[in-house]
Amino acid sequence: MPNIYFKTIFSSPSEIPFILMNIMEGYSFIDKFIITEANYTHTGTYRNYTFGTYKNIFSQFKNKITYIPADVKKRIIHKSDCTNNSYLHKNEDIIRDCFEDYIQLENDDIVISADADEVIFRQTYPLLLKYIRRNTPLIIPLHQFFYRINYLWEDIVVKAPIVSYASFYLKKPRPHRWRDEGRTFPFIGGCHFSWQLTMEQMVHKLQTYAHNDIYGHLADPKLLEDAVKKKLYIFDPTRKFTIRELTPDVDRAYYPRSFYRIRNLFEHLRG
Repeated sequence: MPNIYFKTIFSSPSEIPFILMNIMEGYSFIDKFIITEANYTHTGTYRNYTFGTYKNIFSQFKNKITYIPADVKKRIIHKSDCTNNSYLHKNEDIIRDCFEDYIQLENDDIVISADADEVIFRQTYPLLLKYIRRNTPLIIPLHQFFYRINYLWEDIVVKAPIVSYASFYLKKPRPHRWRDEGRTFPFIGGCHFSWQLTMEQMVHKLQTYAHNDIYGHLADPKLLEDAVKKKLYIFDPTRKFTIRELTPDVDRAYYPRSFYRIRNLFEHLRG
């Protein structure tokens, strides 16, 4: 019998509340939540598995969670192996698809693939399953929150997570992106809670993620603190960056329902 999977990647403790929200939102529709943790970063640096430290937070949902401590040592690409910085994005793709080494996907299985900070609304699931087609993935548009849990970036809708039949990717050579391709779902399907981090966490992300070659120089706590306080988009100062400060108790339509069950986990991220 075909399965419906929700697949995401764990790389930082800051992602725990968002992973929890995704499980709470999709629990009635998903057969298995696949949480993958790789032992290397996008920059090719070794890292220890740490998700086990937080597994008790998900104890009430454990019957639907499959945690994969993925060993990508033999696949990861190091800077010395490339003539440019393309290895960063190649490693990103390797980490995105490494769950396939541990899960036996069938052609009829459906996979919802989202980053840890991309939360799909509960009410979106029935429509996703209605609109999905075998020949192409479905991209899920999201509200974009930036820096803080109530900072809505009004100038952008994020289009990155997807829902797809496994057959679409199984017939293609690996690594599979599981992202950024297909038809666009006609409604806002959730939220991208981007850069919802402390200054220390921001610095660490800038030093280890796939865009390190472009933005690594921004790993300065004072610079980042000023950007958050003044609502500045330091990644591209020429880009329009209109932040609307929401009031969660009033602007409920913008948030997943589960947010209100665990909102205490986000108090340090209020603007």
